Amino acid sequence: MPDIASPSHEIKEHLDRWARNRAVIQGEDAVKKARAKYLPKLPSQSNAQYLSYLASVDFFPAAQRTVESHIGLIMRKPPTVDAPGSTQPILDTISMEYGLDDLGREILRETFITNFTGRLVDFPVSQDDVSQADAIKMGLRPFVAVYRAESILEVKREVIRNRFTITRVRLMEPDGKSVRELLLNDGRYEIIMHRKVEGGAWVPDEPIVPLKNNKPFDYIPFRIISTEAGSVTPSKAMADDIVMMNLSHYRASAQHCNVLRHLGNPIIWGRGMPVSEDGKAGPVLSTSVEQAWFFAAPDAEVAYLEHSGNGVAALRQRCVDIAEQMAAIGARVLASEKAAAEAAETLAIRRASENSILASVAQRVADHVEEAANEALDWVGLPPITYAMNCDFSPVPMTSDYITTLTAAFQAGAISHETLYRCLQDGEIIDFKRPFEQEKEAIAADMADRPSAMI
Repeated sequence: MPDIASPSHEIKEHLDRWARNRAVIQGEDAVKKARAKYLPKLPSQSNAQYLSYLASVDFFPAAQRTVESHIGLIMRKPPTVDAPGSTQPILDTISMEYGLDDLGREILRETFITNFTGRLVDFPVSQDDVSQADAIKMGLRPFVAVYRAESILEVKREVIRNRFTITRVRLMEPDGKSVRELLLNDGRYEIIMHRKVEGGAWVPDEPIVPLKNNKPFDYIPFRIISTEAGSVTPSKAMADDIVMMNLSHYRASAQHCNVLRHLGNPIIWGRGMPVSEDGKAGPVLSTSVEQAWFFAAPDAEVAYLEHSGNGVAALRQRCVDIAEQMAAIGARVLASEKAAAEAAETLAIRRASENSILASVAQRVADHVEEAANEALDWVGLPPITYAMNCDFSPVPMTSDYITTLTAAFQAGAISHETLYRCLQDGEIIDFKRPFEQEKEAIAADMADRPSAMI
């Protein structure tokens, strides 16, 4: 049997890809720390020469800007949560680290980077003599745990009663010294914690059986969050292509910077220099403002060996071309500004496919967050919520013509006052954080304060 802490073959083959994505998205320091892994040494370079070469290279943070801009587009308006007030204490601490919105942002980021995130609703062990209300006060309540791709060691799925069912999961805990094994044993959900002891062996604890209403669960409350519906194996992430192009740009930039470095540091050469008795060359020549050279030999000659500069333009153009390719595959934020302004309709058509992909990711992540929150709320006997992420990615205010049309429709009785208000919120004319009822109260107060002549 393989080591309990070893990832399965299907997961192990993706570890390098995830590490590469994280390093490039983290930025220059992480990429350059990996040294030759992402920027190979040039032939005959010594370690010192390579470090100088590495320090001279520019790194364009394209992948980082792309991921952050996509998250920013989705989160530019807060998620819509329809939740009773009684659920707020649970939602504010839905995990050990995050509230509900921060949980959504974390899962969204992981989906872009790896597209393989685990979420577990961690139920407490029930106490027979403690009510659910007292259990909550004691901290005995469910929490939603997020596991990054690298912490997921195995997800096994089988067909049980004509349904795909997760039957075994292995998860590395953040401390790196314990593995959580989730099992569906004869239709009963069990947890076994394996702890690393001195000597490197893994020792299992006694199985834990979470209960709900004094009954064991008949499923494992773990899900893989991915753009591939129902998938339990790693798949391509949105960041994969932009990361690879970012590294291509990094290497092309290295070639360009290396040529410029040689152009700016020509080599001194000389002939007719005196030679010592042991056959070695004469004095080492260096330049400074206060220095002068004198040679006794009449045929002595000194000059600079300069790079011709051929190919510099081509190397620079390659960097520009790769940057444009990165923009074309989804990093539109990186594209250079057009000389002429584009029509709004043309811009909308050009971005329609990008926005549809973002909307699909936002909806899938929101569905998982809602499902996890409702599982936790159900255990403590609270009503379910609805949760939706923003899918309006065009921060363009509503036009005056559209406002006039909406107002006319409201005055004609074709739409309600609340519908008009929602449309104005979506069009970013009215603060989207302000509830309709609060706006009605503000209007009523404003009308009451006006002089009678103005009414």
